[in-house]
Amino acid sequence: MGYTDSTDFPVKNALYPTLNGPEDAFVTKLSASGNALVYSTYLGGSGSDYGQGVAVDAGGDVYVTGQTYSSDFPVTPHAYQTSANGSCSFVAKLNATGSRLGWSTYFGQNCSADTAAIALDSQESVYLTGTGYPGLPVTAGAPQPVFGGAADAFLAKLGPTGASLVYCTY
Repeated sequence: MGYTDSTDFPVKNALYPTLNGPEDAFVTKLSASGNALVYSTYLGGSGSDYGQGVAVDAGGDVYVTGQTYSSDFPVTPHAYQTSANGSCSFVAKLNATGSRLGWSTYFGQNCSADTAAIALDSQESVYLTGTGYPGLPVTAGAPQPVFGGAADAFLAKLGPTGASLVYCTY
């Protein structure tokens, strides 16, 4: 997981085999011995996209998060946030073979979230953290519902299908 501007990045069994923007996120899975590519794919739209965090569930599905400046980032129809709305963050799930996008969503609007890390629980709910700015989608009852300064940390939880925001707080 990371990002590249290389047009000849090593792809294998790629869901997205070509660079779409100036920089794309990438997801690469190595064999257990670390000496062979299982799959390697670009992930992004026509703008710049940066992979910043990765987690893997018990079944080998890969969850990634990062920054996107693409209004056409590949999001799935029933995602939590299907339109960019000035979003600068994404969250996506790829199946264990890298051949299918399980779900993908934008997160935040008007660059309100800079996602930096991702984690999963046993039900495959997704936890995000990073830097939050004004406009973060804070949920009712949040411990810190109001932006407090130049840049605040945030914590958010998405449901296991990527279609719902369980909570979000500064």
